[in-house]
Amino acid sequence: MFKILLSKKATKYYEKLDDKTARKVNKAIEEIGNNPFRGTHIKRLIGNLEGKYRYKLGHIRIVYIVNNEKEIIIIEAIGARGDIYK
Repeated sequence: MFKILLSKKATKYYEKLDDKTARKVNKAIEEIGNNPFRGTHIKRLIGNLEGKYRYKLGHIRIVYIVNNEKEIIIIEAIGARGDIYK
């Protein structure tokens, strides 16, 4: 299992979520921690976001980086589909 760290930006968005959505995000983060590379909702990003991954959760996206050597996942951003990649 990977250790998961949230960036300041991700934490700020997470704190604004309602309880139901926060529970869904918690479950998604747990899934990411168990296997950050494979899953039906996980996709490796390309272009200027190359090297990062995203987890699709309805209209919410979780963008993260994986450090295999240190077994750390840094969640860079959590946000709405239209805003997350800007």
